[in-house]
Amino acid sequence: MSLLRTYLKTDQANSLADIQEWLENNLQVTYTLGGISLLCKRLKIKLKTGRPSNVRQDKEGMEAFKKTSMN
Repeated sequence: MSLLRTYLKTDQANSLADIQEWLENNLQVTYTLGGISLLCKRLKIKLKTGRPSNVRQDKEGMEAFKKTSMN
């Protein structure tokens, strides 16, 4: 399963279906989507997402604050 971890570190898989397709093409292993979900849980593989930002956020003001707050 180290090949699977290497594949996932390249950020090419966006869904369980992508992982399913990769396993079938490269390792000739067939899993259902539920099986892939359980496999990911067993291997402690989680989706990494960034924190959301407010759409009304003042980006120029934030950059100015960062520049002046360090002095």
